[in-house]
Amino acid sequence: CAVPEQLAGREEALAAADVLWVGVLCPLLVAEQREKARGDRPVGNARGQFNLVHSFRGYDVEVDTSRCTPEDCAQTILDAIEARTI
Repeated sequence: CAVPEQLAGREEALAAADVLWVGVLCPLLVAEQREKARGDRPVGNARGQFNLVHSFRGYDVEVDTSRCTPEDCAQTILDAIEARTI
């Protein structure tokens, strides 16, 4: 899997930018329920990738899509951006 190398390349490419790293999270059970409901992905991908996808870096802000509305998630991100510019 080339994910660590891809991430290193992205971080290098973005080094001069002011990047806010956002973790978009939900519990595994929710990810599995969403996977089944979508019906367009092989069942088991969510479980297979769950521990991998967020293991390569920390985040500046995290949102949990199982507990917050899309609007609340967006506001959390906007608040984090605003806090960085003060």
